[in-house]
Amino acid sequence: LFFAERVEILRYLPGADDDDKFCVMTESAAHLSPTLTASFESNLAAVEPKVDGLAAAMLAQLPAAVKHFLEPSAILKDARARGKSLAAAGLTQDSLDAYAAAMLSALADVLGEDAFTAAHAEAYGKCVRNLCDMYRLGAEDAQKAEREIKAAAIEAAKAKLAAEKLAATEAAAKAEADAVAIEEAKTAAIAAAAAKRQAEKEAAQAALAAAKAAADEAARMAQAAIDAADAAEKAAVAELTEKADADKAAAVEAKKAKEAEAKAAEVAKREAEKAAAVAAKACELANKKRKEEDARRAKEREAAAKKAAKDKSKKTPAELQEEEAAKLERLAKALEEQARREYEAARAPLTLQPLESYAVDGAVPDKGSTWQYPAESDGWFRIHNTIRAEMTKLAAALDSCAPKTGEPLPAWKVNAIKSYWSLHAALVHAHHAHEDDIFYPLLATRCSLPPKLDIVHGDVLELIEAVDAAADALEPGADLVRLVSAFDAYKTSMEAHFAEEEAVCVPLMRAYFGFEEIAAVMAPMMKKMDPLVMGAFVHHQGSKDRFMKFMKQEKIPAVAWYAEFKSMRTKYRAAQEAVAQALLTGVEPAQGKPAKTGKKDLAVAMSCGSGAWAVPIPGHAPLSFDEPEKAEKEPEPVPAVEDEREKGEDTAVPEEETTEKPVEAENAEAEAIEVAVVEEAAPAAEKETP
Repeated sequence: LFFAERVEILRYLPGADDDDKFCVMTESAAHLSPTLTASFESNLAAVEPKVDGLAAAMLAQLPAAVKHFLEPSAILKDARARGKSLAAAGLTQDSLDAYAAAMLSALADVLGEDAFTAAHAEAYGKCVRNLCDMYRLGAEDAQKAEREIKAAAIEAAKAKLAAEKLAATEAAAKAEADAVAIEEAKTAAIAAAAAKRQAEKEAAQAALAAAKAAADEAARMAQAAIDAADAAEKAAVAELTEKADADKAAAVEAKKAKEAEAKAAEVAKREAEKAAAVAAKACELANKKRKEEDARRAKEREAAAKKAAKDKSKKTPAELQEEEAAKLERLAKALEEQARREYEAARAPLTLQPLESYAVDGAVPDKGSTWQYPAESDGWFRIHNTIRAEMTKLAAALDSCAPKTGEPLPAWKVNAIKSYWSLHAALVHAHHAHEDDIFYPLLATRCSLPPKLDIVHGDVLELIEAVDAAADALEPGADLVRLVSAFDAYKTSMEAHFAEEEAVCVPLMRAYFGFEEIAAVMAPMMKKMDPLVMGAFVHHQGSKDRFMKFMKQEKIPAVAWYAEFKSMRTKYRAAQEAVAQALLTGVEPAQGKPAKTGKKDLAVAMSCGSGAWAVPIPGHAPLSFDEPEKAEKEPEPVPAVEDEREKGEDTAVPEEETTEKPVEAENAEAEAIEVAVVEEAAPAAEKETP
């Protein structure tokens, strides 16, 4: 740098006759004439193109250039800086030459043709050329700095692209690992179902043994009833005897108390004695009758036993075995009927009873006032709406894929159906896990939940396994009869179950637990939720504006939309909603290219069902994916962490119209990066940083 500066200074060192030139300019003082500006501007009228600021710079610095003609290094730094600032206005060598010629012509006009000699032309010509050359050096400095900025930006963009590719590779590996985990979970669920069936079988056998024991117990209780009757008879006799004694004592006491009632007492005494005699006789008769009855029953039992022994002796072992088998079959049918009644009773439709009737350990349902929004706006309703939406879309997709023209089912549709069902089943399993592991146990601490809730989850698991089996068996060219049948049964059961949970569980939660208590449970649960599951929830709340209102309702910071929720929604749209769009439209997705996630690209899937799957919220407009019109859009806060792909989308199109366009080759990527870098390197006045 030191030698470069010295070389630049040397190029302007005065020559042998430059002292004479300096004297010529100083003596004429044409550069100081007040008419120089007007003459210079007049000469520039024919010069094209104009360079803003160049004329003013030359007029301002020409006196200094003349003054330091013999020591040009004194103005070199300032002139180069002026040239660097003029570079953005389009300063070129041609424009410098034209402006220099116009300046010399203006100087000649100031002195006059006769006074402006060849010496003047040579002196002022060198001075003006030196000044313009310094401007040129400054312009070259600006161009060099701009090239260096562009080169650095290109290198940064390439590094960013490499990082994104690495992140995509890692995401693919994670997705593969997630798929393995899902498969392992599915295997575990099947094993659990088999264990459940074995347990039910063992329970039936135990119930059979219990029924036999119950019969023996009934015989014992009958004998106990006979013994109780005997005891009752004895008690009656004792009571009558005691009453007679009491009457006699009363008569004696009455005789002592009142002589006038002696006769009445005597009569009473006789009556009492007579009653005692009757009672004694009745007791004797009763004892006699019981003994006779016992004797008769003993004879009947003895006769029946002899007859049974005689009949048994006449029967063959096979007949006896058949008779015993008939008894066991009859008992089994009775137990089966009892189990059927219990099954139907456990699955009877649920209705909400008075809230106080569910209380446990003195809990009071007095927390309703802590909830500031309708129950239909609760997250429990909203996740149900999400699952309803996917069921609606898959049902419509299966209907559209049903072979109606005789054409076989293509392989890409088979793969798309399996993919959509797999992610939907994962969503349902995650939701039921949250209920079984978190919300049901929490509610049970203060209110008694109907047993049907746990039972139905087991039923749903079996229905999901049936759909899994039908989907796994689906092959290209096959029909959808088995899959549609299994899915319809699953969808019907889920819709009824959702309606009961919303009618019973949500009111119980809002009555026995306050908003802050539930929020404390929801926050860690949402942090651990799978991104695709959370993305499904975010997407099916409708537009960004609607989800932001839900975040405000739940007191979730707005920055979470930019930090997490937006990228989760984009990933879900690419993984699931784009598959629904392809199945519903019948258009096979492009192979090897990222799925498009904009509203226009997914319009058919988003409008499927027209919001019929969403439970209406009182006081809210119907569900929509369109953003509301705003008079003036407020600036959004810049997130601390933002998905780079999302960021690129935001700078290209409005948020809700975002699409992801695939890059076809390395050269195309490099060109796109270079264009972006050139735009970013533009002057700050042309592009403001948000």
